[in-house]
Amino acid sequence: MSKKIFSVILSIALLFVLKNYSNAANATIQCSSEAKVNSPLTISVSGSAVQWNLHLKVNGQTIASNSEVENVEGNKTISFSGTYTPTSEGNITVTLDGSATEASDGSTITSFASKTVSVKKAENNNNSNNASNSNSNSNSNTQQQPQTKSNVATLANLGIKGQYDFTGFRAAKTSYSVTVPNEAESVEIYASKGQSGQKIIGTGVKQLKEGTNAINVVVTAEDGTTTKTYTINIERKSAETTDNKEENTEEQPEETSTEEEETFGLKDLKIDGLELTPEFKTDVYEYSAELKEDKTSLELTTIATEENAEIEVTGNEDLKDGENIITVIVKEKDTDKTATYQITVNKIKEETNITEATVNNIDNKTKEMIILGIGILALIIVVIIIVIVNKKRNSNNGQEYYYSELYNNDESEENINEENQDEQEEYDEEIEEKKKKKHSKGKRFK
Repeated sequence: MSKKIFSVILSIALLFVLKNYSNAANATIQCSSEAKVNSPLTISVSGSAVQWNLHLKVNGQTIASNSEVENVEGNKTISFSGTYTPTSEGNITVTLDGSATEASDGSTITSFASKTVSVKKAENNNNSNNASNSNSNSNSNTQQQPQTKSNVATLANLGIKGQYDFTGFRAAKTSYSVTVPNEAESVEIYASKGQSGQKIIGTGVKQLKEGTNAINVVVTAEDGTTTKTYTINIERKSAETTDNKEENTEEQPEETSTEEEETFGLKDLKIDGLELTPEFKTDVYEYSAELKEDKTSLELTTIATEENAEIEVTGNEDLKDGENIITVIVKEKDTDKTATYQITVNKIKEETNITEATVNNIDNKTKEMIILGIGILALIIVVIIIVIVNKKRNSNNGQEYYYSELYNNDESEENINEENQDEQEEYDEEIEEKKKKKHSKGKRFK
């Protein structure tokens, strides 16, 4: 009996532990282990969690993102996918970055299994068909058709960080000029790749001397041989020239004001929920902002100074933790006028926070565990008591007395005592009579 009860208790405890273990948050990558060059590869992610923020990457490049940060009603299904087209043979690594939180205990996982995909050259059906007619031609064609790499060596953006940035960047234009005051002893050059696989040298902080400073930024295409050089001619004015310009500026304030009004670019630039630093001005092209929320994209409000201008915004999606560069390019349709604005958004990585509702949910789970534990303990105590009672009964087997029996025994003993007392009195009376008779006989014979 007791063994059966212990088995039931053990089974309940195991089921409780297995239930909690099976509820752990998870996310896994599913894709084929092989792919072909220039053929799209679909990669999917599946799993479950109460909240998550995940980024699917191929060789470090994000191809898809998915997040859920408001749910507090228990684990939900994670399901999203992305497509990647490999451009060369070899291996590519598929990884999953971010975090997933379990509803039952609030635990968070940040490490996920990666996958390696082998990329092979696509089969050439034309060469296979021609092989039946001319094996030699087919073989030579196959050898002469390796996977071609891009020979594009143009930039997507180029400029100077800070207040001395220039306008009018175009990918085809390789020479730019800008004048800076004497107090500008150094500038920082930035550039953005026009295509993946390019290499850029010549960016970063550059020291300036008085006079003309030619700074070259060299772009090498993916093929490793095609290059393009962009030159920024920075004229650093001497101290005397700067002083003279300040005096002329004070004498002609109206000209400066007119020049500012005629500046081509944006007359308004805002990011929903963020504050730009410094305050926006049409002729200021470099800004910064801090993003403290877990957002993967931002909405921008842009208004050009001219109605016929086109506005292109890049970099405001697939935001990652740390520094993100958002570029706004304003182009005039009828002329070559171009203005480039750059916003550096620093996305602050915070420790995974569980909302108040999630904490309450976890507290409820804890209470349930405590109640269940108390119930199991009480059940164990009852079993122990039953076992002890059974043992005592077994040890007293054949020696048990019931109240009725004990009562009858006591009564019989009292009856026996009364009968013995009566017999003793009768006996004493008989002895006394015999003594009297003997005494009387003795006197008679005298």
